[in-house]
Amino acid sequence: MPRPFVLLSLFAAGMLYPASRTCAETANPFETADLSWRLAEADCPARVAAQQRSFQQPHAGQACEHLQIEAGRGTYVYVTHDIDHARVIAELSPSVWVRSDRTGIQLLARVVLPRAEDPRTGRAMTTLIRGTSYDKAGSWQQLQIRDAAQLLARQLVILRSQFGSHIDAREAYLDLLVLNAYGGAGETNLWVDDLEVAGYVSSSVDNPQIGIDTRAPMRWVSLSTAGHEELPSGLAESHVRLQGSVLMAEGRPLLVRMIEHNGESFEWLKALGFNTMKLSAPPTNEQLQEARRLNLWLVAPPPQTAGGGTISAAHDRVLAWNLGQRLAVRDLEAASELAAQVRRSDVLKGRPLVCSADAHLWHYSRIIDLLMTELSPLGTSFELSDFAPWLRERTRLARPGTPFWATVQTELAEELVGQVATLGQDFRLPIGVEPDQIRLLAYNAIAAGARGLCFQSRSRLDARDESTQLRAATLQLMNLELLLLEPWAAAGSLAGEIESTTPGVRVAVLQTDRSRLLLLTRHGAGQQYAIGPYESTPVSFVDPGASLTSQGYTLTPAGLLPLRHGRRDPGGMRITLDEFGLTGLVLLTQDPLVVNHVQRQLTAQGSSVAKLQNEIASRWMTAVEDTQRRLSTPPPNVPVVASLQEASGSLRQAQQLLAAGDNRTSQELAARTNRALAKIRHGYWQHTVAGFPSPAASPFCASFATLPLHWSIAGRLNSGRWNESGMTGGDMEDLPRMQQAGWQHHRHVATPAHSHVELATKAARSGRFGLRLRTWTDDEPSAPSVVEVPPVWISTPPVTVRQGQLVRINGWVHLPSEMAGTRDGLLIFDSIGGLPLAERIRRTGDWQQVTLYRVAPLNGQLTVTFAVTGLGEAWIDEVTVSLLEANEATAAFGPVAR
Repeated sequence: MPRPFVLLSLFAAGMLYPASRTCAETANPFETADLSWRLAEADCPARVAAQQRSFQQPHAGQACEHLQIEAGRGTYVYVTHDIDHARVIAELSPSVWVRSDRTGIQLLARVVLPRAEDPRTGRAMTTLIRGTSYDKAGSWQQLQIRDAAQLLARQLVILRSQFGSHIDAREAYLDLLVLNAYGGAGETNLWVDDLEVAGYVSSSVDNPQIGIDTRAPMRWVSLSTAGHEELPSGLAESHVRLQGSVLMAEGRPLLVRMIEHNGESFEWLKALGFNTMKLSAPPTNEQLQEARRLNLWLVAPPPQTAGGGTISAAHDRVLAWNLGQRLAVRDLEAASELAAQVRRSDVLKGRPLVCSADAHLWHYSRIIDLLMTELSPLGTSFELSDFAPWLRERTRLARPGTPFWATVQTELAEELVGQVATLGQDFRLPIGVEPDQIRLLAYNAIAAGARGLCFQSRSRLDARDESTQLRAATLQLMNLELLLLEPWAAAGSLAGEIESTTPGVRVAVLQTDRSRLLLLTRHGAGQQYAIGPYESTPVSFVDPGASLTSQGYTLTPAGLLPLRHGRRDPGGMRITLDEFGLTGLVLLTQDPLVVNHVQRQLTAQGSSVAKLQNEIASRWMTAVEDTQRRLSTPPPNVPVVASLQEASGSLRQAQQLLAAGDNRTSQELAARTNRALAKIRHGYWQHTVAGFPSPAASPFCASFATLPLHWSIAGRLNSGRWNESGMTGGDMEDLPRMQQAGWQHHRHVATPAHSHVELATKAARSGRFGLRLRTWTDDEPSAPSVVEVPPVWISTPPVTVRQGQLVRINGWVHLPSEMAGTRDGLLIFDSIGGLPLAERIRRTGDWQQVTLYRVAPLNGQLTVTFAVTGLGEAWIDEVTVSLLEANEATAAFGPVAR
């Protein structure tokens, strides 16, 4: 809520309600024999098995109230406590002390809007506002709702998006305090004491003029299941269930290897190693039968059951129901109702629900069972080395213990491909993303704790073009590697990271009862564009959690090799690897059964892995030679001819040894081929981007495959006749003029961060003023370490563009210090390229120039957005948009060499 609204609320409270009607607080110390909490609603079978006044270890006084709740699998069990109607003002702050044997208990309050009619019931509309949650199992902890007026303002955005802007919040009041007492399936014990309503202002609203009975019972936000008196028995249970964070399918832990389905044969996709198909629509009878025949799993939207229908046992091959992608704040209530409806309609109880959400992950994680994260960093300004930390930060925003699946990008972004198609005319991308980029994404996701991977795919994997065949082979090889990781990724626990002495090398630890698996990944700048060469130097680290009796092995193409360097240090076992590629695996165990299992699997996969590595190396050899011929000038300091000769010789030997059955040496030579080709790709890419402030400046610097397009227009980018767009206000000198021209200031209502936007002298690079954007939070222990959504952003006036015009966006930015709570920093993007082609500014030593080139695919308008995604400040000045006429832009590319 904007701060002026808070001040207005305080003023109104003081003027409209004299001191005689205001008291500091109301309270219930739970000292009498009367029981005051009651079960109101749940989205699962639930009952209060016991309820009494307890005289054992109250928070204060002599007694507290104890509830023992039994529940099935769900997300909420609401118990409520009546309070005198309390007007919603900023000072209103209900609180209660709770103790439980489980975490996750949350305090909420029901708000009544007496001037708004709920069209579903004809009564006054109600909504829930949410307070803090319980995370200290076994101890007393105070739960509190702070600034009820601000929380209500956020809910109003959701209500108005669903029911219309006429929703009237005047005279809103609280009438119920609510505890979500769901601590998980089974038994939860809850003790409650010392309920207080600080900042209480009485309200006795009754407004018959609008025909709403505010005294009648009102409908809850979600569908009621409060009629359950006891846990039902004899219901069919799904053969898919969550056991803690482990997904059990037919009695075994499952690591989900999922592909987005685009019409390919299920049987063909299974041959690539996938065990799950992600559908965009509810499964058909034919798809269910095919999945059952092939023993495959499906993830799909649920069928429509709003009319009271059921989801039958015929859907037994559905692993999880997908409630939506990229859900926002406005979707929260609809998703909650859909989740309740699906749980009620599904005859196979316990089947998980999954969704992906851009915001409010805490609330979404209370509705569903699994979260899916979505980020596509390849070809963008998001550093691939930030992928695993980003995953860990996002999951910390959800309810503790919520398992997640991570998406893995396999194609360049659609917006980028669109720019290539528009400017490149008949140019075809000879290849897609690099196999090592997909591998790094997958390994980082597992290292962050993902229980499954969803490989993104917009197009059919069975197409016959070179790029698609390489992608299919890459994913088949990736699935074989994931089979090795499955025991630890599916059922193990993430034991954290180990610090390595080698810069850029990370070591994540996955642990089971009988073994530890160490995942090594090598990181460097710009890997999301092109994987660079690396020094083959020894890597050393100490594992403090390794058992004294554990034996160490590296997982190699030759199988399990005992560690040559594994000795005890005072801090644990010191492990030294003479060399490894971009990824590596180390097994520590004292159980011979684990060793035998892994060795057998490596032996069984040896031939298939060798064939796939040779195929991938061969296809990359063809693609690099083809692209290199289109690039006239070789990069300095990169021996292109010698590297091609080395790659060609290694590949020829690898293929000969493969034919002779020497899988181990063939794999080693195929890997040597790929390293030589990577040196060429990265050298060309690095030489190209050196002429730009950032690789994100041009969409044609996004990968090695797009570089020929860049060099075909490089000269015209500098010498073309650029016309200034005449965008008003980019000099940041006159605020009324900027506002009149169409500059807009936006603030996200679903963030606790404060923001301020102004023209300031200190933010000027030239002239008198520059634009200053600043965000911060109150200095409280609960201040977020990760900012979930951008608190504030500025958008420029629209600029008219014509199809085929080349657009140059230019500006200067300065970040006095690195922003906190974000991995995006200052996010700069335009309405053509969108977020996939955004520039990210994490830090600047001084003023930094930002340049973005785009091509207009259609006649229309272009705007530019500057978004502060964390806590800190950014200065912006001298923003311009220039245009190159369509005929010049087309001529700039000219005929592309074939």
